[in-house]
Amino acid sequence: MAKKKSGEALSKNEQQLLVGIELVKSHPLFGRLRIDTRLSGKTALGKNVSAMTSAHGNVYLNKDCSHTPAEWAHIIAHSMLHLAFGHFDAERMPGYFRQSSGMSDAIQLGVSNTAAEWTVQCDFALWNMACDIYICKFLSDVKFGTPYVDTIELDHFGNNADERRIYDYLVKNKIDSSSNHFGTAADGAPDMVKPDRPLTYDKNQKNTYVAGFAFALADSVRSVINSAADTETDNRPKTVMHKAAQWFVNHYPLLGGIASGFRIIETSRNSATPDDISIAAVNAAKGEIYVNRAAGLNYEEWKFVLAHEYLHAGLQHHARRQGRDPQLWNVACDFVINSWLVEMQIGLMPSCGLLYDKDLQNLSAEEIYDRLTENMRQSARLETFRGYGKGDIIQDGYTGNLSAPTSLDDFCKNALRSGLEYHMSNLRGYIPAGLIEEIRALSMPPILVITDGYVEHDLCIRHEHAFLIPEGNRLPFRPRGKVFLIS
Repeated sequence: MAKKKSGEALSKNEQQLLVGIELVKSHPLFGRLRIDTRLSGKTALGKNVSAMTSAHGNVYLNKDCSHTPAEWAHIIAHSMLHLAFGHFDAERMPGYFRQSSGMSDAIQLGVSNTAAEWTVQCDFALWNMACDIYICKFLSDVKFGTPYVDTIELDHFGNNADERRIYDYLVKNKIDSSSNHFGTAADGAPDMVKPDRPLTYDKNQKNTYVAGFAFALADSVRSVINSAADTETDNRPKTVMHKAAQWFVNHYPLLGGIASGFRIIETSRNSATPDDISIAAVNAAKGEIYVNRAAGLNYEEWKFVLAHEYLHAGLQHHARRQGRDPQLWNVACDFVINSWLVEMQIGLMPSCGLLYDKDLQNLSAEEIYDRLTENMRQSARLETFRGYGKGDIIQDGYTGNLSAPTSLDDFCKNALRSGLEYHMSNLRGYIPAGLIEEIRALSMPPILVITDGYVEHDLCIRHEHAFLIPEGNRLPFRPRGKVFLIS
């Protein structure tokens, strides 16, 4: 980065930019990314270009642009995420598989390990736009800096939760890249330097920025939770439960971020923890999982149990109860999670304390809950990992204020969503479609539907999003998002 001559004062724009850089450096996630920022000017970048990102790890910042420090922090984070999400990589861009030379001969000979070659085929300016939209949605979730795009605009792209889906949406709806104002360059211009030269990697190579982001995400979650809990590192020898938790951090990206941030607490060693836990329970508000060593589970069984509790926290089951019976809602969520874990073959399913029914596969927790309410007395006695008639989702300490979620809730959601994208892009194992849908729904804004009571037979919508309002009456609260009136 070029330095000012001795005695030469910094301009106001430069001062604002430098404060913005410090905001990024002090952030628990973006401050951990090893990406080079370089100051440039309007002569090199253009008058209306705030920042550009190159595939080789450089973020060029226009010191002549006027932004507040919080706006600069948002812009710099946006530029960094182009690298962290691998937007220059050929394997992530739209395209098709092309048979390489000798492929047809290999097929005739019955050779199955010969892979087709991925060939990029896309409008690179439109791909840049799709990547910009994806980053804007991510930054809206983590609430970092001051955004330059109205978040309401992001709702137009619906549940297209990855860059390729957004790209397909843009193509399908004939949206031209000239309308791109989601990036850090001038309107209609790309903010990625030469995206038409996709990067490829040899067999033993990898994108170090993508890998670095995964580690930074895990570290940031751990840091935030340790700070919130005001705890120190436990130096005692690792138990089988702690070893199982570490497996997720080291080998399973989908749940690694959440695993790194939750403390594993043995109930027998801590008098402040609940004393009625048969196997395990989770307190998402405190970032704690309580385990009972006396349950006698082995390493593989603890992997299953911990994955179960991580998904409770990550999918926000404590916040989604919405006035339902706590025990029945817990049981419904258990049926869904255990079904996914069996499909994903994570660890070994314990023989006790498990709610699993093949007949309930592919049903949502809301649908299973409705079935359980048909026989509430019997359903209330079902056993969770906490024990008979007790839920393993502990609500203590949760405010229930969904309009102002805690930082821990935000990090759990983002850790799970980012883990999903990293897991899928690196082909780290099968994930059921229902779980993918649930994770991607975490970043979607809630929708309120109001009906007059005469169109219910035409609606298919989850109960917590619908209200029956008699004619002439008003909602008993002030809505914070979009409201749709159907009559």
